[in-house]
This record gives sequence, structure tokens and C-alpha cells, in this order.
Amino acid sequence: MATKSNYGNTALPVTPYPIENYGQLKQAVQLWMDRDDNETVNQIPNFIDFAQKEINRNLRWPVGYKEVYLYIKNGVAPIPTDYLQGGLITFVDNHQEFRQTAYSEFIYKKNSNPHATANVEKEIIFARRGEDGAYWCFWPPINAPLPTEEQIEQMDYTGDEVVLGYYADPVRLVNNSDTNNLIELCPDILLYSSLKHAAVFTQDKDSEAIWKERESTALKGLETQLKQQREYITPISIPHTNAKSFW
Repeated sequence: MATKSNYGNTALPVTPYPIENYGQLKQAVQLWMDRDDNETVNQIPNFIDFAQKEINRNLRWPVGYKEVYLYIKNGVAPIPTDYLQGGLITFVDNHQEFRQTAYSEFIYKKNSNPHATANVEKEIIFARRGEDGAYWCFWPPINAPLPTEEQIEQMDYTGDEVVLGYYADPVRLVNNSDTNNLIELCPDILLYSSLKHAAVFTQDKDSEAIWKERESTALKGLETQLKQQREYITPISIPHTNAKSFW
């Protein structure tokens, strides 16, 4: 599993490969935690999943931001299932921004002017609807179609299309060949966080403290890099692309 150093019994993990996908990450987690009992090894996918969820609850970075066309019918639109935090909702043609608000204001606006119609001069607001918060409601009510692939390629829009920009929860890792932005750009952070959750499972408080500190140090380094990118307008790792996802 691991070599031994000349300084006591400290295990020095050996990883003879780069961490480029889910399968390699699982191997690395097992090597670094130096455990081979099935009770712990079988939990490695959970350690990684917990780590990924925790990181993405706190990290906001350019590669986690995406844009999709939003389908709106009679002023109601489903919220994408991978939605973490919103950025902007705008019309494609004039880039008019919608304002997010509380559902109570939405109801007030609707009751105050039940026959309102949308136009470029009026502010459009939107709010989460229902206890589960699975939908957005827009006022004045609008309809926004999804463009076809041909319309996207030719930039031939009707003017009613709406784009949503938001921070997205990455796709869950399942197959050994799967990868994502965390694995590609900061495998160290994902590894350290996974090992921290493994230490919680094995009730090893010393290891938990070590991996928590290393994760924190790596995250601070990434946050510093992101701050420098924002301040000096340096290129990000993955170029921003046109929205092509449909909801």
C-alpha cells in the first residue's frame, strides 16, 4: 500500500500516475489513507462525493459558471437541477437583466397590476415559487422559447430567448473514466478533502486535522489565483463558451 520512511512509522504514499479521472482518484485516496479493509475502502466513493459537494458549496470560480437557454412558459420556468447560485438572467437580444426578489414581492406586484404585460421599458422580476423552490415565477409574465441548434449556429434569434448564467453543481462521478473541473484543475484539493472525510469515518482526529489543514492551504492558494485573475484580467483555464444547454 505505501512505503515507510526512515522517521518512525510515517507512511509515505506512492502514486505512480497523475490523477486524471475518477478511477485514479479512488486509487490515490486508498493509497494515501493506507487502509485495505473493505469497511473503509467501500466508502471511498462517498468520501469523494462528500468532498466534491463540500468544495462546491463554498468555491465560486469561472470554470464552475455556465450559461443555458431558459424555457419560460406563462411566466414560469423550471430551475436547472444543477443550480447552485445565480448570476444573471437576460434577454439574448438586448441583454436586459431581470431582477431576482422575494416571492412576497412577486405576489405584491402581481396583485397590484394583474394585467401587466412585459416590454423593454418595464423591469422584469423573478422569484422562487413553492416550498421546494423548483420553479421561478416572472412578472410581468413572459414566454421564452428554446432556440434550435440551427438558430444558435447562425445567431438567428427571435428576440424572446432568455439566457441564464449560474454556478453549477458538477456532474456526479460514476465511471472510472469520468472527470470534472476539480479533478482536472485542482486534484490536490479534492484528494485532501476526500482524505479528511475518510478520517472522520475512521474517527482518526489527528489525520482529520492534517488533511483539513492541507485542504485549507490548497484552497487559499486557488482563491489567491482567482483573485489575481479578477484583478489583472488574466485568462482563465477554460475559455467561456456560448450557451448550448437546453432546459
